[in-house]
Amino acid sequence: MGKGQRDTNMNEKPLYIFSDEFKNNQDKQKQWQAFVRKNNLATKDDFERTVEKVQTLLEPIYLQINSVQSENRIWNVETWCWE
Repeated sequence: MGKGQRDTNMNEKPLYIFSDEFKNNQDKQKQWQAFVRKNNLATKDDFERTVEKVQTLLEPIYLQINSVQSENRIWNVETWCWE
């Protein structure tokens, strides 16, 4: 194992936070709505869409770490995708 690497086995199954069950959880949706209201956020995205955006950003990183592949990609903030 290289310097700075943890001895952690990562699970190959999808993360729960990206599951439809989590995205459609009524309690999480209510918590998200309360968070948006409390912080006066100017988002029109509901909880499901917000999680999908986070998934678009983070899931490729998780999968890359999980597979120990080296791939140099850059996140494009304009298009919301990896290039």
